[in-house]
Amino acid sequence: MLKTGVREGPNKGKSFYMCSQMPQSCGFTTPASPPPFVCLKHAGKTIELQKTRDKENQLWLCYRCQVTKDATKGEGWCGKILYTIPPETTSDSDSSDSEEYEDADGGKKLMTQIEDIEKAIKSIDLGASQSQPQGASGGHGRQQQPSKHQPQGT
Repeated sequence: MLKTGVREGPNKGKSFYMCSQMPQSCGFTTPASPPPFVCLKHAGKTIELQKTRDKENQLWLCYRCQVTKDATKGEGWCGKILYTIPPETTSDSDSSDSEEYEDADGGKKLMTQIEDIEKAIKSIDLGASQSQPQGASGGHGRQQQPSKHQPQGT
């Protein structure tokens, strides 16, 4: 998952990929290049957590800001966006949710998956005017190529 620091301190505004394998994370973290995104539901709030979910053969990007995290005690999401990874950004590996992750290759497989997810996230235009709530800022401030997505609030 992609975590962005929102509290005052040295990590505020910085993003990190983190292992989200449940029930217990392996502790893997690495800096991420995407800048912080602005919540589509709560104007002016930075998205503090993004996670992809594969549900019924559809890939969803779930996101939340501090408002929803506080209101739901960390259990809810502000919204989700349906998207597809363009064929040129997918890796050669055939992975599934049940696959065991081994670090025998020095983390190359995980890093390839992170790069694929990062490319997919960059291809999503979270600032689309049709999904922007009134009074919200114009997205995350970057120009991006149009992509197919369907924002849905939760």
